Amino acid sequence: HISDLLSIKYWVIIGCKYKCCSSLTSIKIPASVETIGASAFKGCIKLTTVTFEKESRLTTIEGYYDYGYKAAHGTFTNCFALTTIELPASIKTIETYSFSGCGKLANIYSRSTTPPTLEATLPSEAKIYVPIGSENAYKIANEWRNYADNIIGYDFNE
Repeated sequence: HISDLLSIKYWVIIGCKYKCCSSLTSIKIPASVETIGASAFKGCIKLTTVTFEKESRLTTIEGYYDYGYKAAHGTFTNCFALTTIELPASIKTIETYSFSGCGKLANIYSRSTTPPTLEATLPSEAKIYVPIGSENAYKIANEWRNYADNIIGYDFNE
């Protein structure tokens, strides 16, 4: 139920919680959520924007590949309309396949001054906005360096 999204108070949004929720267009994840499980929003085909409440404690966006079923199970896998995500400063890990099938993801805002561990593949054209002064840290960090030309310093206080 969409109304459930307005009152999430969990530390973890479990995998498949909102899977294939075809009417969800945007979501603001509550500050209390520390982990978003694999497939939690998989197939939410109208989801365009994901943001996080101020003081977010999110550390992990989960994802994995199931070799038995030959299927990706990332938090936002096949969210075809997703264009923008704003990651909180608390983020530590973005696991593999988190954004698989999100070809329209054009704007990634990462508030973390320290590059989180990036195991996921991002769309090659996505712009990655990071705190001013953190650009070089991202550009030389493992996996982030693959997107060095797309990393832009951004003033999150504006």
